[in-house]
Amino acid sequence: MDLQIFFSHILSFLLMVFFFGFAVFIHELGHLLVAMKCGLHVERFSVGFGKTFFKWKFRGVECWLSMIPFGGYVALPQMEPTDTPKSYDDKDLPHAKPIPRILVAFAGPLFNIILGFILATIIWQIGTEQPVRETSITVGTIPKTYMDLDKKEQKNPEHVAGLEVGDVITHVNGQKITRGFYGNMDYFIFAEDSLINLSVERGGEKLNIKYTTAKNPKLEGVGYPLFEPYKKTYVGGVSPESAIEKAGVKKGDLFLEINGEKVQNPSWAHSKLTDTIKGVKKDSDLNDVVMKMQREDGTVYDVTLQAKFMSIEYFTHMGLNKQKVEGYKYGVGFSPKFKLYHDTPLYQFENALLKTYYSLRSIVNPKSHIGIKHMSGPVGIGHGMARMFNIGFMQGLIMVTIINFSLAFFNLLPLPVLDGGHITLATMELVSRKRVSERFVRPVFYAFVMMLITFALFVTYNDVLRFFR
Repeated sequence: MDLQIFFSHILSFLLMVFFFGFAVFIHELGHLLVAMKCGLHVERFSVGFGKTFFKWKFRGVECWLSMIPFGGYVALPQMEPTDTPKSYDDKDLPHAKPIPRILVAFAGPLFNIILGFILATIIWQIGTEQPVRETSITVGTIPKTYMDLDKKEQKNPEHVAGLEVGDVITHVNGQKITRGFYGNMDYFIFAEDSLINLSVERGGEKLNIKYTTAKNPKLEGVGYPLFEPYKKTYVGGVSPESAIEKAGVKKGDLFLEINGEKVQNPSWAHSKLTDTIKGVKKDSDLNDVVMKMQREDGTVYDVTLQAKFMSIEYFTHMGLNKQKVEGYKYGVGFSPKFKLYHDTPLYQFENALLKTYYSLRSIVNPKSHIGIKHMSGPVGIGHGMARMFNIGFMQGLIMVTIINFSLAFFNLLPLPVLDGGHITLATMELVSRKRVSERFVRPVFYAFVMMLITFALFVTYNDVLRFFR
């Protein structure tokens, strides 16, 4: 079993490397093909980075295969911000006209969008298992206080504003709940100025509850809700030889009560069971736990059990680190109900576009809880992709699709260095019929290069910190 888990992590890592590299490769391939079609001088097309181990010529273009398989690049001297474009062997090149430059710059993002739609179509046809999407959110638990990022106890603004257990939330800032708590989480996290206006139903009465989101310490201070929704909680998995297995509980059974209390959601159930064994040493006396369960056929039954001392080994950091944990365990996993959904490619595209827009809007808004420190670079994106592939191939494919769409949107921003910057300069030249002077463009270009490098180092540093938390 250990080898199976290990190779599962390795496979997830390899899938991440392939799809991450392929997204960048497709982007650069778009630039290459359109540049060749438009007659621009192409110096080189490299698949990967680092030391080259294979070279060949394709229609006069030098092509390389390099050791590091993360994407690649295409060298186009006529796209550089210079008044005198030159080849690598110092030969003068003619200035490329604005329209070909616009087409070449736009081709990279366009190819990512095309790839995204191809993957989105596969996801649409096959479908993905996701938590059941509800048209409202019922508050299951809501703490009165929470510990902030400085470990100081603070009042929960949701509770202070009047939100109560059992409240049914139908809208957030005027947007209707259509996909449940997790599916509509963006309404909370990306709320403009971190302000929330909930439309709530309570005992037949309709209320509006307004508050400013707290910086949730569990998610690096973003505005993730402190309250938790009511969700039917099912047995997601049963460990072999565990107390749960010996009690006859099966995967798919529904939790109704734990020690006489109604089960609110998977997190609540996990906390309740964990509290009964927290800090308990080996061979200590344990209290019985009484659970009311329901089979898939509707049969209700009671279970009385005690935790069992177990030794569990697992891999972390994409299978690179093996850890062992000993202690009392019940050996059960908690899960909401899942359903197969077939999201259309257009919906997936729109969802990625909105996420990218909301992220950028939040980063530049000083009242938002989201900042540059919450962004991820290649390390964080790659780690997240590998984790998704480890959960399931389709989950990984969803993230690959989002990355392709987001890569396209990001590159179309009108900033020097990015494709959008090249499009902006070429458009200015097309409208004014004059080239933008190198004396103006080059300093701005290099300033943004330094900003981009600094940004990349900053997000990579934060990615590495998250990786080892």
